[in-house]
Amino acid sequence: MSVRLLPSGALLLAILSVDLAAASAQMVNPSYLRKQQYRQQQQQQQQQRKQAVTGQPTTIEGTLVGAMRGTLQIVDDKRQTWRVGIVPATKVHVTGSANADALRNGMVIEFQAEIDPQGAIVDKVGELSIVSLSEDKRPGLYPSSGGATDPRVATAKKPAVAKPARTAKHGVPTPGSYRIVGQLNFNRNKMTVHADRYHLPLELSDSPNIAIDSSDYTLASRGDKISVQGMLIPNRIGQMYASEIKIELGGSLGNHKKNPANANNPAAHKPAQSAPGEQP
Repeated sequence: MSVRLLPSGALLLAILSVDLAAASAQMVNPSYLRKQQYRQQQQQQQQQRKQAVTGQPTTIEGTLVGAMRGTLQIVDDKRQTWRVGIVPATKVHVTGSANADALRNGMVIEFQAEIDPQGAIVDKVGELSIVSLSEDKRPGLYPSSGGATDPRVATAKKPAVAKPARTAKHGVPTPGSYRIVGQLNFNRNKMTVHADRYHLPLELSDSPNIAIDSSDYTLASRGDKISVQGMLIPNRIGQMYASEIKIELGGSLGNHKKNPANANNPAAHKPAQSAPGEQP
């Protein structure tokens, strides 16, 4: 057996290389550390979301305490507080009623009306709904079944999907009965509904019947009834992601909204213990 001895110079270089490697391992760039921490946080959050999708399904019922930017705070029937995360895939359904003073600029409404040859709504509207835009609720005038219709619309290839009415000769819709979906606009105490290309002056009856059938959870107030289906977040007590939310308003919107849903309002109950870190 033979042993090879390194020259003294080579041995010294080897020792210096080991020392430099150890020193460089200890001297880490602070910017590099921050980036590493950020990446780890992102990976942890992604992992938590994946766990939420595959977590334990649950359903809770109770009352709304507050809402804040994609998060609802709920007290269930057992007086436990929950933090419910809302994601883009969450289905939200808000139902209830409203008074005329609850109507605001930009709200989307839906109602039935007759259009005269001048392109104006014939009578004052006594029934309407506050809705949210969706695949079957897009701004426009949709001929009502049984009423006068534009023949170009009636011969559409896909009758199951409603198509908006087209413009007649003088830039106005064809006279007839329509389901109208559009955004409200208030200007100098005059109300107009913008339904796609049509801007129609709108007058309401003295006591209109206004229903709410919307996906806008900000219409809800503290104390409204709420039901949530979703997935528990593992290792996080009282926290879940929602797949479906149903909210029933406790009174007519415009009267009962003295305490709007806001997480800054003091909670009426002691919140459940939660783990530190990301909130849903």
